Amino acid sequence: FDEHGGRWSWRETSIDQTRMADATKHVRAWIKRGRHAWKQVPFFAKATVVTCVGFHLLVRWNHRNLVGDLCLSADSLVYRYDFGRILLAPLFHEGWKHLLVNMLAVTWIGSSVEKLVGTLNLAYLNSMLAIFGAVLYVIMAYARANNPIKSESIAPFECVAGMSGILFGQLAVECNMLGNVKRSLFGLVMIPVKLYPLATLLAVWIILPNASFTAHLSGLLVGTMYAHGMLDKLKLDEPLVEYVESFWPLRRFVQRSDYVTHESRVVPSTSSVGVEVNVLGWTMGYLKSFLGRTQMLRSRRNKGVGAEEFPGEGHRLGGSEGKSIATSSAGLRSNRQGTGGSTSAANPLAKDGNFTRVTSQDNSPREAFRNSKYEDKVAVLVEMGFDANVARDALEAAGGDVPSAAESLSR
Repeated sequence: FDEHGGRWSWRETSIDQTRMADATKHVRAWIKRGRHAWKQVPFFAKATVVTCVGFHLLVRWNHRNLVGDLCLSADSLVYRYDFGRILLAPLFHEGWKHLLVNMLAVTWIGSSVEKLVGTLNLAYLNSMLAIFGAVLYVIMAYARANNPIKSESIAPFECVAGMSGILFGQLAVECNMLGNVKRSLFGLVMIPVKLYPLATLLAVWIILPNASFTAHLSGLLVGTMYAHGMLDKLKLDEPLVEYVESFWPLRRFVQRSDYVTHESRVVPSTSSVGVEVNVLGWTMGYLKSFLGRTQMLRSRRNKGVGAEEFPGEGHRLGGSEGKSIATSSAGLRSNRQGTGGSTSAANPLAKDGNFTRVTSQDNSPREAFRNSKYEDKVAVLVEMGFDANVARDALEAAGGDVPSAAESLSR
């Protein structure tokens, strides 16, 4: 009721319905893309995410501050012999932000490494990174404490937790397996992939000064040692991996479609790797798209245009800016209300006035070459959640550049 005792009059306008439909559409698209991306994550990466999230919920449900009981410090290993922290500290995260960032990194880095080395080898690699990373962390902590130039007596008592050290080790293994390619650092600059782990370490140290540089560096060093063959005597042999995977308790997991066996590993090549997901570019693209939709809705509301209108002109993907496609509502109504006669080849509308998808019937060698030209790169975009036909057109418009095509499709 208002101040005069009358009822407020609420009237659903077309612009409100358009906003609601637009928001629902994008939420469903994000959910669909998230489900598709989760299906592409291999088995051990999924298990790591589920375990870390479950462990975090269990710790929060306990309503106790368990940071001092679960985090890893040099003093707890050397003087208290609390070796259980080596395996518990990577599972423990201090907050939801810490957990979210690390789990996103697990689905990216962990998935890539699992496809390169296999599920069982990744599980074994994680245990090696945790154990040897803890040993290096203890050595570097006491080295900092006894540094004659600048002693840090608090270093042995610093407590660390989270998957970051293991993730830096996985990143070092992945980058050393990819060969001589380049990778984008946060979408800002392209650097050699061999320098990418060190550049990421320095960038994280600058952006997050409270993060443990020593723990991250120890994981990166162990991963580099593993990639350069310094830990080959501790690696699992191929016959042993095949034997363990054929063992009956693990047979149920090995038969899963997301389990990467020793035979189904991805062999890296310069034609299939080196594609970096430009997170910053995607974020800016989505922000531009969101601001553009908001501005369009605001202009439509100010002009009093109904929800059925389509203001402005659309441009065909890959075409020049001068060649635009008229999308006014009047033209659409005239096409939809066309009567009688057969539909010509140039008209993409059926007899009943409904839109139909126009597909190319050209089976010439040129069309076959077009379909196979960017097949590997189309597969990369399809794994990101885009349609194959739209991805092929975007690649042609971008000249075969996958990051540019992905950015244009995300807008």
